[in-house]
Amino acid sequence: MTTYVYNEHDENQVLTMRNKLKKKKRKRRINFVLIVLFLIFLVIFLFGDMSKVKKITVSGCHLTSAEEIIERLPVKSKQTYFFKVNKKQVETEVEKMIFVEKATVTKDLIGNIKIRIKENNASLYGYINNILYVADQNGIFEQDQQQKWISYVQRCPQMMNFDEEHFQSFVKAYVKLPSVVQNQISSIVFEPDERDQTKCKLELDDGKVFYVRIEDMEKQLTSTNYYLVIQSYPDYKYYEIGACNIYDAQKVADAWYYEHLQDEDASQLAEYKAIKEALENFEELGLIGGIIYVNDSPCAMTIASKINENTVDVHFEKAVGEYALNGGYAAINKLFSEKLGGVTWLNREEDIGIEGLRKAKLSYRPKIMLKKYSAVEK
Repeated sequence: MTTYVYNEHDENQVLTMRNKLKKKKRKRRINFVLIVLFLIFLVIFLFGDMSKVKKITVSGCHLTSAEEIIERLPVKSKQTYFFKVNKKQVETEVEKMIFVEKATVTKDLIGNIKIRIKENNASLYGYINNILYVADQNGIFEQDQQQKWISYVQRCPQMMNFDEEHFQSFVKAYVKLPSVVQNQISSIVFEPDERDQTKCKLELDDGKVFYVRIEDMEKQLTSTNYYLVIQSYPDYKYYEIGACNIYDAQKVADAWYYEHLQDEDASQLAEYKAIKEALENFEELGLIGGIIYVNDSPCAMTIASKINENTVDVHFEKAVGEYALNGGYAAINKLFSEKLGGVTWLNREEDIGIEGLRKAKLSYRPKIMLKKYSAVEK
């Protein structure tokens, strides 16, 4: 048996080395345990409820409820893992929904998702098999079986006699038209025949009718002269009604009345008399208005009055001759409203139950539809 002998210095050095080795082993075991615990926690966090989306909120939507948007999202709160949520993909999915112009998605550090919506407007509506179909300005359309949008879309052109296939193709073509053309269309009727399987009848605000095939619509309606008088007649002039030209406003009223004598409508005579009386007492009644001249001849006029500082009520609006058929009403409305300055609201009054007048007024996309009340003496 071999015996080793160490001096005191050597023995202390060996003990020190042994202690260092023990400490290293202990530290390694601790590090290993910590790493294992961290991995276990990471797995629990990533694949447990803690890592799932906590809450989804939607703001900026009025036509579609936040609940509807959330329900249709591929991302679900307390189901979808937060780290798997791709903001761009969510934005793309939301922007495919009706009335959504743009969506912005943000994520916070605690698992919440916020979606900010910028909405667009409705553009068309119609019924297919007694179910309401609604289309927005992007050409996205869908069914509205509960008719929750009916009061909103009634200001838009109505599509009639369409099936779903042709409804979709018409909507896609319609949204490509210039807004100045869209704003003159009051209704669309699908009237196919043996020659033209996609023929549509477009009824304009001024009473004019135009026939076009769906596939030709974009080309024809962006190149024809279905624009406002201010584009069709570049030599037009617009003046406010004053003492020097009240007689010209009366000329327009006279021409309008005589154009409609054959209608034998008592209400038109009453309206003509009311216009005449308004012009005779123009200043006393505090009225305002405007006249359009083409080749120095009056062709359209409007009479209104200020209700308060930011609201004007339009009482009469008349256009005559070819100008009535080529955007005269839209032009006088546009020019008069542009010259007002500082006015927030333009009251177009009621349609008195006349369907054509109702469509014409709805074509201006009114912001608010005021309720009508009747006072009854008890």
